[in-house]
Amino acid sequence: MIRPFLLVICVLVSCLAVTCVRDYPSTDPYKAPVVPNPPSGGLPGQTQTSAQKRLYLENDKIRMGIDLNAGGAITYLTEAGSSVNMVNSRDLGRQIQTSIYAGPYPYSVNGKDPVYQWRYLGWNPVQTGDYYNHPAQVVSYQQGQNTLYVKTIPLIWPLFNEPADCTFEHWIELKDNTIHVRCKIVVNRADTTQYESRTQEVPCVYLNGPYYRMITYTGLKPFTNDAVSEYTNQEVTNRYGSENWIALLNAEGRGLVSISRMKYDLGRLVLGLAEWGGV
Repeated sequence: MIRPFLLVICVLVSCLAVTCVRDYPSTDPYKAPVVPNPPSGGLPGQTQTSAQKRLYLENDKIRMGIDLNAGGAITYLTEAGSSVNMVNSRDLGRQIQTSIYAGPYPYSVNGKDPVYQWRYLGWNPVQTGDYYNHPAQVVSYQQGQNTLYVKTIPLIWPLFNEPADCTFEHWIELKDNTIHVRCKIVVNRADTTQYESRTQEVPCVYLNGPYYRMITYTGLKPFTNDAVSEYTNQEVTNRYGSENWIALLNAEGRGLVSISRMKYDLGRLVLGLAEWGGV
């Protein structure tokens, strides 16, 4: 396959320094009754997410937004002049965000046990929130002309409203048709056990269903302009991208390219439903 040159957006681990100068104390308070553990025989229903509180960056090429009521994750991404949002936010485990993993498996804390189907995720801080749609807390943020900064206390995905013992910081800069993102993770766990290494989602990218074409290079001759591969199968698939990039495109060849300097396992493509997809 010929390499695509007309790609709209690139998400990249980059270098950008922004000083935080004001605090955002919390996301909207959650008012559901306290249910510290899922009762036997069933789970408490997921709630609706908090109202959006977006901050935008835009130029003549693209418009992007983060949501302070979703941990400051990227929840909005369009081409200039379009109102078609590429980013999926069906729950607080989607978006374009950071999600990390470690043991033990399962992970329980403060009398809370994980949702059964996610018990083997272990210690899984998620930038946007948890399985129950509690949003993660944004503790500070700043917006400049072409930059955004946000600091978040993520939630443990399988647990009920449980803040993780770590923080995520993201510096975002808009340049032409590219979004440069630098992420800093500070872990403050009292548990110092050396658990087995895990694949990390830095970032994870969930786009809507029309962006179903997965294009990447998986060959043995990286950076030689060798032919790339395209995948459109609709099941969970692991791909090893030997050039550490992946494109998610629609039928017209428009979409997003994600590039990470340290990420080569690009392969979690989920396209089981018509309205959503991800990597």
